[in-house]
Amino acid sequence: MLPIARPRRAGVSIAASLLLGSVIANFALAGSVAKQADELPIDEHHPMHLGTITSGVKSSDVYTEGNFSIVAPVWSSLGGDGTLSGGVVYLEPYASWGEQGEVATSLGLGYRYLFGSESVAALKNPNKPQAGFFDEGIFIGGNLFVDMLDTEADNQLWQLGFGVEVGTRYVEMRGNYYLPLSDRQLAEESRSVERFSTSETRMSQSGGPVSDPYATGNTISQDQLLTTRATTTTRTTTIESLFRRYEEGMEGWDAEAALLVPWVDQYFDLRVIAGYYQFDNQPFGPQIGGTGNVEGWKAGLEIRPVPAIILSGTWYEDDRLTGSDWTAGIQVQLPFEGGNLGNGETFWSRIRDAFQPRRRHLVERMAEPVRRQNAAIKTANSVDVDVKKNTEVKRVTRVVSQRKGQIVLVDDIVFVNNGDGVGNGIQSGDAMANGANGTAERPFDNLQEGATTAGDNSNNSGRLWNVYTQGGTGGDYNETVTTTGSTRFISSHKGILLPDGSLFAGDTLRPVVNGGVVSNFETLIVQGYEFNEGQGQGLSGIQATNVANFILVDSVFNDINAAVNYNSEVSAEVLISTNEFHGAWDNLFVQSFGTAELNVVLLNNQFLGDNYFSGAQIRGSDDSTINALVTGNVLDGKYYYGLALVGYDNATVSADIVRNTFDNETDDSHLYLSGRGNSTVVANVLLNDFIGTVREYEGSVGDKIIIVDAYDETSITANITGNVFDNQFDPNEFIDRGVGVFTYGDSFADVTVKLNQFESNFGAVIDAASADDSEINLLVDSNNFTNEAVYGIYLSEYENSTLEALVTLNVFSGVYQQAGIILESRDAGLEVGSMLNVDIVENLFSGEFQTRAIDALKTGGSYMDLLVTKNGFTGVFNEGVILRAEGAAGPNSLLIADVIDNLLSGTFDGIAIQALGSASGEIDADITANIFTGTMFNDAINVLGLGSSTINARVTGNVVLAEGSVTNGGFDPSFFAAVAQGSADVIITNLNGNVAVGHVDTGFAFFDNNAASTLSVNGDLSDPAQGNFFLDVDVELDGNSDPTGSFLLNGIQRDL
Repeated sequence: MLPIARPRRAGVSIAASLLLGSVIANFALAGSVAKQADELPIDEHHPMHLGTITSGVKSSDVYTEGNFSIVAPVWSSLGGDGTLSGGVVYLEPYASWGEQGEVATSLGLGYRYLFGSESVAALKNPNKPQAGFFDEGIFIGGNLFVDMLDTEADNQLWQLGFGVEVGTRYVEMRGNYYLPLSDRQLAEESRSVERFSTSETRMSQSGGPVSDPYATGNTISQDQLLTTRATTTTRTTTIESLFRRYEEGMEGWDAEAALLVPWVDQYFDLRVIAGYYQFDNQPFGPQIGGTGNVEGWKAGLEIRPVPAIILSGTWYEDDRLTGSDWTAGIQVQLPFEGGNLGNGETFWSRIRDAFQPRRRHLVERMAEPVRRQNAAIKTANSVDVDVKKNTEVKRVTRVVSQRKGQIVLVDDIVFVNNGDGVGNGIQSGDAMANGANGTAERPFDNLQEGATTAGDNSNNSGRLWNVYTQGGTGGDYNETVTTTGSTRFISSHKGILLPDGSLFAGDTLRPVVNGGVVSNFETLIVQGYEFNEGQGQGLSGIQATNVANFILVDSVFNDINAAVNYNSEVSAEVLISTNEFHGAWDNLFVQSFGTAELNVVLLNNQFLGDNYFSGAQIRGSDDSTINALVTGNVLDGKYYYGLALVGYDNATVSADIVRNTFDNETDDSHLYLSGRGNSTVVANVLLNDFIGTVREYEGSVGDKIIIVDAYDETSITANITGNVFDNQFDPNEFIDRGVGVFTYGDSFADVTVKLNQFESNFGAVIDAASADDSEINLLVDSNNFTNEAVYGIYLSEYENSTLEALVTLNVFSGVYQQAGIILESRDAGLEVGSMLNVDIVENLFSGEFQTRAIDALKTGGSYMDLLVTKNGFTGVFNEGVILRAEGAAGPNSLLIADVIDNLLSGTFDGIAIQALGSASGEIDADITANIFTGTMFNDAINVLGLGSSTINARVTGNVVLAEGSVTNGGFDPSFFAAVAQGSADVIITNLNGNVAVGHVDTGFAFFDNNAASTLSVNGDLSDPAQGNFFLDVDVELDGNSDPTGSFLLNGIQRDL
């Protein structure tokens, strides 16, 4: 409990307390009926109304109070039957006055009952000198108090108290519970204001230019007016604190036991008291100071030398209960009872008797005050502190001094100028032999001496030195430059960036170098030069080897066999940006070796020359790694390859090729992705425009916009998404491909072609072929084919290879000389086991197809697994879907086809399944739930077995709607025709649920044309509702030999 300031209340003292007790006692005595001294006792029994008046003082080392209480019986049955037993109801008013003005009052209502058997006469004449434990009986009691505390802060706090007690002559036990009724109240409030000030002075220097930047020495400098200022900063902090202390009654309980010491009780009462108390000192939540419950043990002594005098002392384990760990008190307790107790004593004689040493009886304790925390209410305190902090800052700046001076804007520059002096401080250059030293005042007239000086300075200083080359003032620099250390070449065309963001020089003609730069040091930076001719025939404009930091910016290369040739066996960062390349072989060649890791950025360059080989080539070799970003570039020249990304011999090459424009004329491909020798190539080809011309190069087999080539255990992953293909082609040839994917020799390609717009004229828009134990995973998703082509998609595999493809959500709206999708699974005769697995799902075929929308052919010992589902066939075809198989028999030679849930609404033959040739071909097919709404001018569904082939087909749930028809004038086409010729076996099962609501010339046509062939047709006969239904049709069952089988038609079983 927090300490409480106790302001003294005027006019209240201990003497007043005692005086009030005396007055009340006299008033009570005056009201009693005094018996005459000569009056004799009477024998009649009546209840005893025992009461007491108690007044006293209690003190500790911190606090003193006076108290007064009365125990006034209001009803009693005690002694009414002549024995010391019965109950009593009493009122107990209580008041106390603290020495610092704290007033507490209480009013209690209690009940006590004594269970005893001794007669009333035992009060005067005890039965024996030393009473036994239960001789005087046992009592119980309970009480309820209303307490009010008028605190030193003039707050009135109320609470309820509940108590129980039980006891015999020697042992008493009691407990009390205290429940506050009042909310917290403000006890104290104070406000304080503190101010703190600090100040500091800082010196600063600033300059205002009084000249333009100029070159001097090996620096770019500027004349400035230098001003020195002193700034004094004063911070004044004001802290305003508002302190509030609140008080509230504490909820809690106490319990104690008292032991009357035997033997001495024959002469006076001596009690030993022990107990425990616990009060909640956190009524407002966590506080600063005084938190936690007020709780602990207490122990004390109480001595009555005579019945009317009470001396007490108590120790408290937790001194927050009373403010001290001890209290001591003295009380005067006077009995009163208005009638004769039956023992011959009068009121006054009992008063006199109270001041005589004697043995007291248990019945006398029925009139003692309740033992409780008679200070009425124990208060807890909480503190709120509101702190407002405000800081004012005042700065005063004064000029200390001013002077003219020179500041260096950029240093570490070697100047080169082979022309006249320039007005910015750069003079006319000369050779080192004539005294030139590379300063602005004495620049070199050649690049080699400038590069040598800068390289040597970089080596000696550990800083990167610059070669600044003036352009537009003299002739070309006819030389090949070899660096001697890390060097940055800066030209007057590009200028030097100054600290304020402006440029020194800039926007002049580029310095022209008829030669090149050779470097094999850590850093090479070239900015704003023009290179011609290279370093000789077949050499490079820039030859960089093992340069860890290579930057090429804003430079032009003309008529150079290899404009930039970069090779590195060390890890490196390469940035090539905003350059123009007009080359004759490779514009740009970047290659890594060993275990190097290269990070390459090609940004906003223009590749414009007529090159023999490539516009740009990025190649990883050995065990090296290349991570490349190719973005914003324009390829507008003539190349064999526009951009080539190549991995060799265990290398890993990754590239993001984003938002480039391929407007070049190419002999082979705009983009070439290739891997050989167990390498790994990963490419994201995103949002590019392919609009250039592709022409057939002499000797080439097929030219493509994008080529993906995987050889020799290589892995290639390509994501081709969001690109536009609008190229021009050789108008006389249809051999070109939009995207070509080819794998050989145990290699693997995982290719996604998604969300592209194909507008050009192609031989095949997408061509994928796997061979020689290789594998392709292909996703063709959500592309728009609006072009003219021979084929839309051509997928083939052979020589024990695997090709798995998902073709989904594409739109084929162009014009195709042959099929929309062609699938070929074949072997070259050397090996068997090739597999083609293709799902064609939710595509729309709305264009013009000279042959078929989908054409699948399995040959040799290959295996094909085909799913055609949920597609829409709304264009113009000869046939919608045709699936063919021919070739050797065997466990892995099989065509499995599911043609399910498609919509056919054009004018064409519908779905054809054919096993062809003299060799065995085997087909297992499901033709289910397809809907025909167009005009089928031949059969809607046709199954044909030739030679020694085998077909197992299930034809179920197909529907010709009312707006559809199967008709062709003189020739009678069929809803479903099945033909077996030669020694073929054609087995049709599940012929159920097929419905023709529209007009069909012939419903079913079954032909078994050879005695060696077999044709069987069967359906489910158990449920007529599952049978076939034709509204307007005849059933034609023709053939040289009779087919066999049974099925339901229009509710009738038909037996063949």
